[in-house]
Amino acid sequence: MTKKAILLTVAVTAVMLTGALCGAPVSHAITVGPVRLEYYVQPGQTVTGTITLLNEQAGTETLYPSFEKFTENNNEKVFSTEEPNDLASWFSTVSSVTLKSQQQQAIPFTIAVPKNAAPGGHFAVMWWGTASPHASSTQQVSIVTRAGVLIYMTVAGDIQEGGSMQGFSLSSPAGNVGPFFFGYPLIFSPSFFNKGNIYERPEGGIKIYNMLGMLSADIPVNHEGANVLPQSVKSFPVAWESNPWAFGIYHAVVTLTYGQNSEVVSQSLWFFVLPFWTTVWVIIVLILVFLVAPLTMKRYNRWIIHQASKKRES
Repeated sequence: MTKKAILLTVAVTAVMLTGALCGAPVSHAITVGPVRLEYYVQPGQTVTGTITLLNEQAGTETLYPSFEKFTENNNEKVFSTEEPNDLASWFSTVSSVTLKSQQQQAIPFTIAVPKNAAPGGHFAVMWWGTASPHASSTQQVSIVTRAGVLIYMTVAGDIQEGGSMQGFSLSSPAGNVGPFFFGYPLIFSPSFFNKGNIYERPEGGIKIYNMLGMLSADIPVNHEGANVLPQSVKSFPVAWESNPWAFGIYHAVVTLTYGQNSEVVSQSLWFFVLPFWTTVWVIIVLILVFLVAPLTMKRYNRWIIHQASKKRES
């Protein structure tokens, strides 16, 4: 293949990739808001609200609602239509809505909580998508576009709260050997276990102290307000971008507050920071202090003695 043919092939490939990457999101996009709804309700209570739909696709689209239960596993939300979802049956909303390109519309809904609703947390996602729930599998389009609203609901009653630190780990892309870390950033990952029957929102921070006991950093944890579902664990990784001269032993303490009574959980860890160039300079300084300095002092002492001897002789 000639050089000209190779350049032409590369140019055509770049154009095709650019079209695929830039065109697809524009032609298949639905925006729904807000992304999360939270309610604390009494059994038998009815609440109303609205969500907003925006059709960002090129043509007119008819959107249909559907509901799924969701849980969490390893910080990932898992959606399921097979598990029982009582919360979905409490919702009432329009059966469909048709939106022109770039059209936005507010959609009302009603949640009728049964009088015998189980106390505690109930979780579901309200999807809005292009697939009709009444269409057969042969009628479904090949590409289904949908967007969802997460719903966190707490039904009053026998509410049980409890939590604990499941772990507090440390890692770094620069590598480590045990508690010895060789560069930044340092990634702290505190994990919270929700023992109760309602969702919790633990918030707090990580305080990092140097070898002299002085505070080096105070990093917020879960400042975005993420929820932890009942009987599940969620980690909250945060990064510490320190100065390149940080060196030595450090002590990190994470403290999280959760629940209506502001319960506190805490955990700590010790670690060593040994950035490469900082370590090299420390070794050089130690060599100067423990090897070069004593030799210099010996030579200086000899010179003093020699000068004193010369004075006595004169």
